[in-house]
Amino acid sequence: MKKKYIFLIIIITLFAESSYSQTNELYNEMFKWKISIPNIFENVNVVEHEQLIDSGKIF
Repeated sequence: MKKKYIFLIIIITLFAESSYSQTNELYNEMFKWKISIPNIFENVNVVEHEQLIDSGKIF
């Protein structure tokens, strides 16, 4: 019985890790850099970005 619970916990842990580790990857050929951006980040347009800077929420 304990083996079933341990197996279930391992499966759930692996699933949770894989869902959190999804990223958008960008590669810059000039600098040979790979940048990984987590999917939890959202795109913000220039106007929203300036408003956030003016409000002091980001620097």
